[in-house]
Amino acid sequence: QLVSVWRRAEGTGYVHGPRGWTSLACAVVVLAAFPVGAADWPQFLGPNRDNRSSETGLLQRWPEGGLPKLWEARVGKGFSGIAVVGDRAYTMFNRSPHVVLACFDIADGKELWAVPVEPEYRNNKVVENWGPRATPTIDGGRVYAYGPTGVLMVVDAASGRLVLRRELLKEFGGKTSEWGMACSPLIDGDRLFLTVGGKGAAFCCLDKNDGRVLWKAGTHKIGYVSPMRVDVGGRPQVIFASVDRYFGLDASSGEVRWSLPFKCDYDCNIPTPVVRGDEVFVSCFYAHKCLLLKMRPEGPRTVWESDVLCNYLSNSVLVDGFLYGFNKKDLKCVEWATGKQRWVADKHRRLFQGSLTYADGRLYVLSERGDLSLVAARPDRIEVLGEMPGVLGRRCWTAPTVAQGRLFVRDEEKLLCFDVRAR
Repeated sequence: QLVSVWRRAEGTGYVHGPRGWTSLACAVVVLAAFPVGAADWPQFLGPNRDNRSSETGLLQRWPEGGLPKLWEARVGKGFSGIAVVGDRAYTMFNRSPHVVLACFDIADGKELWAVPVEPEYRNNKVVENWGPRATPTIDGGRVYAYGPTGVLMVVDAASGRLVLRRELLKEFGGKTSEWGMACSPLIDGDRLFLTVGGKGAAFCCLDKNDGRVLWKAGTHKIGYVSPMRVDVGGRPQVIFASVDRYFGLDASSGEVRWSLPFKCDYDCNIPTPVVRGDEVFVSCFYAHKCLLLKMRPEGPRTVWESDVLCNYLSNSVLVDGFLYGFNKKDLKCVEWATGKQRWVADKHRRLFQGSLTYADGRLYVLSERGDLSLVAARPDRIEVLGEMPGVLGRRCWTAPTVAQGRLFVRDEEKLLCFDVRAR
């Protein structure tokens, strides 16, 4: 068992952290204290980039007084998600005078390190919308972070030591999106995919090990969608988006295999596609539509088109053939195959204009106003199984993370960690 823990620790930073052998001992305690179903959340939208946690053994209904809060940590402005690997959590935020990438111990919320990524991000809009958007990706003992002005930062996950830094948008002569770059890095094997910008460099593929550009393609004004992988006819493609079109690029060469018009008001193409096999769901509130696409070598075929579930700032999740997500304000359940609405939570004031994550048969829902709810993932009716009103006080545009038996939520000031294990 100790050898097993050691091998796991080598890949997660337990052994090489600042506490050395103490960290290894803690790893043994953590593994013993948490259920076999405990899992990591190493990137945007989780381990499989589908907004689903593989956690099991979680509370199926919350106690009357709410979840036990394990700890609270201070963060700053921004909407970067929380990635969790082993005993550590990672996110980004403004901490004057920089945007920082920070690492927290998930046992007690202690900040283990914080490294500057780029100057503090402030656009010309209202103060509530300052800060980074992208979620860090953890892979092979490294953290890959993408800043709001197109800076790629790679650091050692255990220590925060700088491995690589490239100002990609500046190198390629691109312009920062109006609300800042929001693409969360996608890693597939040794390849790192990013939406960047500039002449011939809207979409890029880099070697994750040394940062070399393997290919770049397209001169398009980009939105805020993160790339997704899909297999088409046995060949991997990566789906990218501009402000008015979706693209399928060959993952190896960057060759454009297909494109699809998808015009969004205010150039705000935001939600990331949902992928199941060779089917892809795309939606956007600012496009006033959603589509289910069937991928084919010659290009996608539209299965259905509707305005039933036009995601605003967050992503939907697919569970057992049904999509759950926010159509601007209201939480909905929609049939994947047909686009038929099964229910809408328009009478539940705490399920309002938010984001959600799936784990162990349940939807963890965080409203924009900071209300936290547990909802059964069932298509026949809406069933609320727990509510914690007002757990956060600032604007909440960051989806919850469920990992290692814990629930992580944040706003523009606080990062909270709750225990969600069944007793």
